[in-house]
Formats: sequence, structure tokens, C-alpha cells
Amino acid sequence: MDETHRLGEEALHFGRWFAQSKYHLMAGFLGELQRPAAERDAARLRDRYCRALTHAQRVHTARGVVTFLLALGVVATASSALADALGVPAPTGYLERAAAIAGSISALLIALRLLFDRYLVRVDVAATFLALQLTAASAAPPSRA
Repeated sequence: MDETHRLGEEALHFGRWFAQSKYHLMAGFLGELQRPAAERDAARLRDRYCRALTHAQRVHTARGVVTFLLALGVVATASSALADALGVPAPTGYLERAAAIAGSISALLIALRLLFDRYLVRVDVAATFLALQLTAASAAPPSRA
């Protein structure tokens, strides 16, 4: 399988995963939770859990940047509208240009913010279930093979 085909399959899988409800995602962990705790690989679960948390922190930071840019756009638009209402002349039209740009990208920023929120819910669900599995695996007595 070539690299392009593999990336396309991964993108399609991610899209399906992202479109599902969080309850469908939670139900997906049922099979893993029903396995005996002694059969779970604690080191692998710990690694997956740590990667999920690190990834969630990066996504949360990106969400904060988007929120800041959205707030900055609102301030620029409101400042421009207030200056126009009070008749304050803008020397070079800087405020109007900033408001126009902010208004143009506001829809994109709102969509990004909503997508980040939805994505963080899924990462949170996955991390919670990984923590449950890890706790059960750590508490289980070692199996005698």
C-alpha cells in the first residue's frame, strides 16, 4: 500500500471517528473493558494515556490561541463601530481594515473553536477509558502463565 493511500485511509477513519457521538466512542471501549485485567498490557496503556494527555494539552493550547484571536477580532470590530458612531476619524483607516479582516475570519475562528471543543471531548473520553483500563490492569494480580 503506498503512502498516499494509507494517509487517505487514516483521514477517512479519523473523519468517521470525529463524526460519531461520544456515546458511540464510549461503547467502543466495552470490548476492551470486558477483557480480564490481567491480560491488559499496563505499559502500553500507560503510553497511550500519556500520549492522549500530551495531545490534549496541545489541542487545548491551540484552542486558546483561536479564542484569543476571536476575542481580538471582536474588540477590533467593536472599536471600529464605536469610533464610527462617535465620529472619531481614523488617521489611516487602520481600525476599519482590522475590523474588516476580523469580521472576515470570525466565521472560520468560530468553526475552529467548535471543532476543537468537539475534539477535546473525544480525547477526554478516550483518556478517561484508558485510565480505567490502566487502573484495572495495575490492580490485577499478575497472571500465571
